[in-house]
Amino acid sequence: MVRTLQRRLAFAVDLRRGRHDAALRSIAHAAARSGARSLDAVVLDGVIRVALSNPESGSLPERSARLDQLVGAMGLRVRFVRGSEVSQPALDPDRRARRGLVRAAGFHVARIASRWQGALDDHDPEEVHALRVSLRRLKATLWAIGDGALDDRLRALRAWARALAPLTGALRDLDVALASLRGLAPDAASLAHVRGRLLAARRHARDAMFAHLRRADVVATLRAAMSAEPRLREPRGRARRVARRAVARGLRRLARALDGDLQHPEGYHLIRRRARRVRDVVEVTEGALRKRDRAWRDRLKAVQSQLGDLHDLDVLTGLLADDDRALDGLRGAIERHRATLVAGLGAPLALLAVELGEARR
Repeated sequence: MVRTLQRRLAFAVDLRRGRHDAALRSIAHAAARSGARSLDAVVLDGVIRVALSNPESGSLPERSARLDQLVGAMGLRVRFVRGSEVSQPALDPDRRARRGLVRAAGFHVARIASRWQGALDDHDPEEVHALRVSLRRLKATLWAIGDGALDDRLRALRAWARALAPLTGALRDLDVALASLRGLAPDAASLAHVRGRLLAARRHARDAMFAHLRRADVVATLRAAMSAEPRLREPRGRARRVARRAVARGLRRLARALDGDLQHPEGYHLIRRRARRVRDVVEVTEGALRKRDRAWRDRLKAVQSQLGDLHDLDVLTGLLADDDRALDGLRGAIERHRATLVAGLGAPLALLAVELGEARR
């Protein structure tokens, strides 16, 4: 647990030369004594929020004076909460949307910072995935605020997130492709051959992401986003109204994608991205939404998963698009699997288009 804390706090807190080791051990020991199986941590508003995956019957640790003293030496406080990960503070539907969404953006910036070192360590593919999800949620929050409402600082942050997202996405796609090979490769020889090619592609994608994460300007933008709160005049109105508007806007864009050209992979991937955006917007605005608006998150989950499987196959197809005859068997297996997936998507996408049409009435 100490190592997890070091990874989560490495960007936000100076942990060089063993500084604050006693504080980290004290937090980890308190978590272990409570029966936690794992922990997550995010630094936000001067507080280390530590989520513990306690058994339901367990209790959260009581902070001791010694623990508070050690954490106080870091210039921070500590707060224990229950859960597998630290959750975004919920939007209050009756408060101003502007304040709640700015706070949500700050939270997702903090979550990105908490996954920075884990992605650089590259010991667990889920660290990169979690960084990618946090980037998506940040972009969804900025999208809910609206382009016209963003100040210069938030526009720069949005451009920063857009530049980083494809790098984390490329690495994640390769990790998923590697995990799926065993179920696709028709024989051991082709499995070993394509695995070697994917690992080489993964090293290239990892090095590209590492180079970006270590750039001084990239790090400086994240630090600036963690330390300054933007002052916006928009969006006006209570959170419930702004949140509902954001979900409706996302659904309209999804409906337009469903009317697009599905003769090419890009048409399916546009639907997947727009369905994912709706689900991310629901995640970041959930507390301010009505039940029927929140229901879109679960409604879109299955079709987004099917489209994700299709995307994974298209990633593999692109990686194998050459004249290497040793991979003909694998290409054939991928083509057959893709045809089955596309055939199975017809009815769900048609039904979704009908439901979106009814929702607009």
